[in-house]
Amino acid sequence: MVYAYADPVQLSPIIDYLLNLPDLAVVISTDLSHYHSLDQAKKLDSICLEAIQHVNSSMLHQGCEACGKIGVKAMLDIAKKRGLEATLLDYRTSADASGDNERVVGYASALFQ
Repeated sequence: MVYAYADPVQLSPIIDYLLNLPDLAVVISTDLSHYHSLDQAKKLDSICLEAIQHVNSSMLHQGCEACGKIGVKAMLDIAKKRGLEATLLDYRTSADASGDNERVVGYASALFQ
């Protein structure tokens, strides 16, 4: 599913439905912060990561810059409704690959179960 300007309230029921299907996974993909210094990117990304780890979508509004925040919020709302817990699998930045610490993009992966 690809969306642009949907509302999390519109996406949540779709995610909830899909999670009921056997042998199906839902992947929400987004960058985190964009083009900050490494230190600033890590600070901003930590807001997103905290929200995910605590399954708390309201925390996203405290400075999370994820461009796919709508999908993340929808997933967090469904995870909370279903009593799912989040496990952060990995966090990296573009600096890990490029060595550029001045214009960094953040990335993370998490699992809900």
